[in-house]
Amino acid sequence: MTFFSDIWIEITTGISAFLISIATLIAPGVATTVSTPNDVAEATGSAQIETSQVTGDEEIKQVETQTSPVEKKVGQEVVSKPVVAEEKLVVSPEPETPAVVVEEKPAIVVKSTTSFSSHEREIKNGSSYPAQGIYKLSLDITAGAEDILIPLTTTDSTKGETGVSYSVSGDQTFSGERKSEVKCFSGVAYGNSCVVKAGTTESVTATIWLLPIADGTFGISFTNLGYKVTRDGELNKYPINKATEEIYIQF
Repeated sequence: MTFFSDIWIEITTGISAFLISIATLIAPGVATTVSTPNDVAEATGSAQIETSQVTGDEEIKQVETQTSPVEKKVGQEVVSKPVVAEEKLVVSPEPETPAVVVEEKPAIVVKSTTSFSSHEREIKNGSSYPAQGIYKLSLDITAGAEDILIPLTTTDSTKGETGVSYSVSGDQTFSGERKSEVKCFSGVAYGNSCVVKAGTTESVTATIWLLPIADGTFGISFTNLGYKVTRDGELNKYPINKATEEIYIQF
């Protein structure tokens, strides 16, 4: 019995010494535990740190919740929602339709082709007649979208509307006899007018004769061409402003 008693005493003494060393190491100090539930961390993006401090017979526990910078909430269930970008409907403006420019044709276009003057003295049956000046103007007249009418008359005509207006120029006031004629070569005559069909061009010639009662130098200035767009329309004036050469006429 003494042998076994000695062995038991040595075992209990060793255990006591081991326990005393353990107790010395675990003297009043601090123990720290960190718990991070995976389901909470994944749902909220946070972790809980539990700190236990033992001082003598007292144990103090502290729980700190660390939240990610995006969500920092304690004790609340956080449900992440997908971020949906706001769609904005952008309506492009309809392209502007360019305005259609319709070029209007003028009612009439007049081109002066020739103008000249001359003088002559007629001799009949051995008798000499007074000299006379002859002045001519040729025009190409183009009608626009409608027919036009040109009176076959001049300033010295005694009746009707004036087709070709003119004035006498010279070194003195003209005194004597004046005669005139207006011809439309290929146009259609309507009464005492020349009809120029829409979109066509006709030639018109005006001839003026001057028979002065005294010697002098004279010429003709053609000023305007009278025309009508309709038969009963108003008489319009197209400026010609074409002058002939002044010539000396001997009585």
